[in-house]
Order: sequence, then structure tokens, then C-alpha cells
Amino acid sequence: MPDFKIDVGAVESAAARGHALDFPHTRLSDAIDRFVAGLAAVFNWIWVLLILLIVVNVALRYIFGTNFIAMEEAQWHLYAIGFMLGIGFTLQQDGHVRVDVIAERFRRRTRAWIEFLGLALIVLPLCVIIIYQAWPFVLRAYELNEVSAAPGGLTNRWAIKAVIILAFAYLGLAAFSRLLRVTSFLFGTPPPKDRRGPEQASRESSMLETYEFIVIAMLLTFIALLFTGFPVAWVLAGTAILYSIIGVFGSEVLGWDTFFLTDFRIWGIFVQRIYAQMSNWILVALPMFVFMGLMLERSGVTEKLMTNFVQLFGRFRGGLALAVVLIGILLAASTGIVGASVVLLAMLSMPVMMEHRYGKGFASGVVASAGTLGILIPPSIMLIIMADQLSMSVGELFFGALIPGLLLGLIYVLFVLVAARFSGVAPKPGNLQPITGRLVFDTLLAVLPPFLLILAVLGSIFFGIATPTEASGLGAFGATLLALANRKLDLATLKDVCLKTTTTTAFIFGIFLGATMFAVVLRQLGGDEFIAHSLHSIPFGPNGIVLVILGIAFIAGFFLDWLEISLIILPLVAPVITELGFPLVWFVVLFAVTLQTSFLTPPVGFSLFYLKGVAPPEVTTLDIYRGVVPFVLCQVLAVALVFEFPQIVLWLPSVMFGASATPVAN
Repeated sequence: MPDFKIDVGAVESAAARGHALDFPHTRLSDAIDRFVAGLAAVFNWIWVLLILLIVVNVALRYIFGTNFIAMEEAQWHLYAIGFMLGIGFTLQQDGHVRVDVIAERFRRRTRAWIEFLGLALIVLPLCVIIIYQAWPFVLRAYELNEVSAAPGGLTNRWAIKAVIILAFAYLGLAAFSRLLRVTSFLFGTPPPKDRRGPEQASRESSMLETYEFIVIAMLLTFIALLFTGFPVAWVLAGTAILYSIIGVFGSEVLGWDTFFLTDFRIWGIFVQRIYAQMSNWILVALPMFVFMGLMLERSGVTEKLMTNFVQLFGRFRGGLALAVVLIGILLAASTGIVGASVVLLAMLSMPVMMEHRYGKGFASGVVASAGTLGILIPPSIMLIIMADQLSMSVGELFFGALIPGLLLGLIYVLFVLVAARFSGVAPKPGNLQPITGRLVFDTLLAVLPPFLLILAVLGSIFFGIATPTEASGLGAFGATLLALANRKLDLATLKDVCLKTTTTTAFIFGIFLGATMFAVVLRQLGGDEFIAHSLHSIPFGPNGIVLVILGIAFIAGFFLDWLEISLIILPLVAPVITELGFPLVWFVVLFAVTLQTSFLTPPVGFSLFYLKGVAPPEVTTLDIYRGVVPFVLCQVLAVALVFEFPQIVLWLPSVMFGASATPVAN
């Protein structure tokens, strides 16, 4: 039996940062980096404090039968400090997401110039703009002695608003350090001549209205800059600032019709939107679910599951692949961290399946697809962000996505069994010892901890015992107890989980803030009206419009991550869906099932990156691409079923909320 003890955190980090950029250090950059890392070593522990605060708050509420408003507000204060400061630390660690499928082919000096220009023209100016705009925002709160609007809430609201200034100063410091290193690389030796000339941009048709032209140009600029390999968060923010300047200049100087964008007060709106994300209590659940997933993977629970499942199912044709899918479903319902799940499943199962002569493509497809179930099956980070973007109930989306998520898992199971039986990708197993009562008991005992964790998290939400935010804190606490019970928890492990929570949360919220700025400018330029007009002009009827939107999301998933699609495309198309009479819950879940494919479709399928980083050497990229194709088709089948039978989504929310499902327009 193989040894399943692995350092998942280290491996996942290596896989996720396979294309990270590194440049020579300088004495000043090293000093700044030490300061940035030293401060991060302190505020990373915020997540432990936040977990304890949530657990204590829930306990006190049930003991005394009342809400403690100050304690609830302190939760989002801690979360805001953690992710805002984490954005700068993540930049120093080069942990922000890049779309470098094309950029990785650039020469090192070309990539360095992209980094230099991005830092100098986007990140550092962004820090200056936000700090300049945030200063009067904070000062006004201080002069007015602003306090919480809720009775019993916290005072000195200016202090949490001041975190915006501190965080962007911290980000600017990290960016300056990285700029020093890039500058040292570029100008330390004479640069070779680059014979490539600048690309000539084609002229757009003058028949478009000015604001329509600017909206299209803004979208195309974002897509073009995305493939430079510069972090997505700063591409979004930089594009927003650039087109706010273009819009105001065109309106004031050239007399363009740039819709609502006529002055630079929009930069003040950036600060207000940043503070709105900081004070969003619902989003506290996101770092808590991240912490829960990371801690669960270090608790030893999954290793026990794999050991027992291999012994139990390994005697059947395709049994190892079936075990991977079943464990993937359990991980999805208890962690929701796709990267960690894919890496963990790959490290635990790929060597075993290769040893049993499974097809390399088939084994790769099973691992990659099973690991992505966590983005859909509740508790899902994607659903939390979608609910926040559209001002929907997180619980309602969780209810709506539960059956589709399990349905997709069932489709995977059926495909694995059929493929193993008829295609020869899974050979007939050799002689194994018979199933014993002890083996069955050990397997059930291994399933029990994650099942109880799932019950604690989802059950507390479904039965109204706790809010999704509180349930996330309870889940993180429960995962910590599991690690402690399995003797897998020590100070180094806890520190590593906190650090990974900071960087994971920070890169998500970095994109979140960049997308917020992008959306503000796009809407001021008339993006909402342009998208609505374009969709209504599609001559296919309401169902056809929905299919076109899903097709756009599916194709975008080949090049963009689900996060950018959720933050940019979904808010623009949701009002059109509501106008057409479709239930928003049904559409959002349908959209989420479609975005599941973005993890598996090349060239920017993140699950493929994670898998390639840890797969055995004999597994090639082509093997992985071939292996995921049938599972992408399984996902398309799930989309078709949810589209054709809306009650798959609507039935459970209607039962839990005591209301009949909204009919779907035809």
C-alpha cells in the first residue's frame, strides 16, 4: 500500500506558481521585503482570531438569546484588515493570478519590461490615486466622529476606513520593492535590441456611437492586456483608470458622448466601493471556507479516505477512478478549494492508478474533474461571490446548487463505470483480499469526520442554526479540531494555513477590487445599456438569449478564470435575465455549472495547471488535454439537464423557503 503522507501546501504552492517571475535582489528591496514579510507574519494570525470570534459569538447568542452587534462588526473589521493588507503581501510573494499561457513564451527581458511598465504605470499610480482619494474620506469620518449605524455597534469608524490608506501604502511599498528588482534586471546589463515593432491597432468603424466604441475598446483592451501575463487584478484596475481618463478627456476636450463619465469624481467612487467590500459581512465567509479547506487537507482525513477507498473499490474494474470521484465529492462538500483538492487527489491517486496500468489520459481527467467539484457543490466560494454581486441570498444559492452539483458528480460516476467497462482505460484488477467487515467499518469510520463537518456547515445553514458566515467560522474551527484530533496540528502547520489563507483570499479580493473599479467605469461609459441592447437584439427568443450568454461564458472559460467572468460578465447580463422573466436563482446556478468548465478547458484551465505540476513524469500535457475532453462533455450534459429541467435547481429552495418555484419563461 503506498504512503499517502505528502506536503500538500508546498506542492500546491509549487504547482500554482509554476510560471512565477523572479528577478535579482537588491539591498534596498531585501530590506523592504523583510519589512513586508515581517508585518505579514503578524497579521496572518488574524484568521485564527476571526475563527475564535465567530465561535464565541455564536455560543454567546445561544446562551443569552441576543445578538452582540459589536462582536459581529468586529468580524468584518478583522476580515477587512486581513485581506486588504494581504493584497500587498501577495504581490511581494508574486501570488496574484496571471494569464501567462502566451506570455510564458515571451523572452525573459520582454516579460521584465511588461512587469516594469505594469508596476510603474498601473500599480504605483493606483496606490497614489486611492490614497489621495481615501484621505478626505477618512478625515471626514474622523471629524464627524462617525460610528456604527446599528445600536451597540463599534465606534471610531474612521479607524477601519484608514485601513484603505495603510493597505495601499503597504501595497505601494511591495510594488516599489519589486520594481527595484525588475529595474536591476533590466538596467544592470545592456539590453539586447528587440526587433519586434509595435502592433498597429485597427481603426473601428465610425458608425458606432462614441460611447459604444469606448465600451468595446475597453473590453478589448482588457483582453489584450490580460495576455501580457501581468496579474489580472492590476490589469483590471489599470484598464479602469486608463478609460476613466480617456472618457473624461474625450467628454471635456473633444466633446465625445461618453455617457455618464464627465469628471474624475469617479475615482472617489473607487474608494467608496473598496470600503463597501471591506464592510461586507457576507464575504467574511470566504476566508473562513478557505481556512477550513486548507486545514482539512492537512488533517490527515483525506489520506485515510484514500487508503480505505483503494482497498474497498480497487478490486472492481475502474474502482480506483470511482474512489477518486467519490472522495472528490466529499472534498467538494467540505472544502471547496479547487487547487488544493486537485493537487491532493493527484498526489494520492495518480501513482496508484499508473501502477495499476490505468490510461494516463483517463486518470488525468478523473483527477482534474473530481477536484473541480468544490467550486459548485456548497459551500462554494463561487456561489458566495455571485450572491454578493447580485444581492442574492447565499443560502438560497447553496440550496439551488446542491442537487446540480451532486448530479454532476453522479454523471462523473456513471461515465467512469461505463468507460472502465467498455473502453479498456481501466484494466481488470488482480487478485485482492476479500472485503471484510473490518474494512467496511474502517471505511465508514474514515468517511465520518468529513461527513460530520459537512453536516455542521451545511446543516447549520439549512436548518437556520447559523448564517453562512457563522457556519464558515464553525467549519474552520471544526477542521482545526479534526487536525488536532489526528495529531496533525502544530504551530508551523497553523502558521502555514494562515499564510495560505491570506494569499488565497488576497488574490481573490485583488481581482474583486480591480473588477469593481472596472465595472464602475464600464457602467459609467454605458456598458449596461450596450450589453442589454446587444442581447435583446439577438433574434432567438428568451431561451436563445440564455443559450448565447452560456455560450459566451463557456468560450470565455477557455481564456479567463471563473472569477473574472463572475465579476464582469454576470452582473451585466443578470438584469436582462430578470427582464425576460427567468428565475434568477436558476440562471445563476446554470451559469455556475457552465463556469465549472473553465477549470478544465485549455489553455487557461487552472485545474490542468495544478495537475501538470504534480502529475508523474510520464503524464504529458497532451495526455491531460485528451483526458479532460469527455469530462467537459459531461459538464455540458449537466448544463443541458439544468437548462431543460429547471426544477433541478428550483425544487430544493422552494421546499426550504416554503414558496413555490418561479416558472421559467419560454
